[in-house]
Amino acid sequence: ALSAARTEADYLGAMKLYSTIPQEQMTQATYNTMLSLHARHGGHDAAEELFREMKRGGRVDKISVTAIMKSRVKVGDFEGAKLAFDTATKVGGA
Repeated sequence: ALSAARTEADYLGAMKLYSTIPQEQMTQATYNTMLSLHARHGGHDAAEELFREMKRGGRVDKISVTAIMKSRVKVGDFEGAKLAFDTATKVGGA
């Protein structure tokens, strides 16, 4: 359901749904889906905040690194995208 968000309204609905999921029920797929949605729908600040949260919790994987790279490239932060790529090599993703 979360990954099906195609429109702005879908994105906002997904964010609302995401906010209701208890922390202990969050899965890697849920984190990555929201990170990808933020990147796709221009929620760069939200993507960065979620990526930091994921790093603190040891939840960064190849999919999350790819999503944050897309978000950073979308806003012209090419240096940040490279830093994310460097992170990917540390988690075995590149």
